[in-house]
Amino acid sequence: MSNTNKEDQVTRLIASYARIKKVYSPVHYRSRIEPLFEMSEGGDGGPWREGQGVTHRDLHYSDWKDSDFYKVLLALEEVPQLTDEEWEARFGHEKEESSLSLWLNKIRGVFSV
Repeated sequence: MSNTNKEDQVTRLIASYARIKKVYSPVHYRSRIEPLFEMSEGGDGGPWREGQGVTHRDLHYSDWKDSDFYKVLLALEEVPQLTDEEWEARFGHEKEESSLSLWLNKIRGVFSV
């Protein structure tokens, strides 16, 4: 997947979860974003459906980096913003093409949650 397509996918996911946050109960919203927290830490997000043997990450996000999930959570104001040093320590192994600061400047103001 090209970087532009992934950025579009990240942007659409942020918009989708922002709608869920506004429309549904906090419990429903929390249950929907819980896999994102796990995947931002390198996990698989748990089973897509019980007994299916496929995970959220395998099914929908196989080419996503852990930092992509962090970006979604950050835009939804679910995690604190990392400093550049914290970003490097946590996601530096991913060889990001742009720094956190550049990405934040790009999306800043696009979404109002």
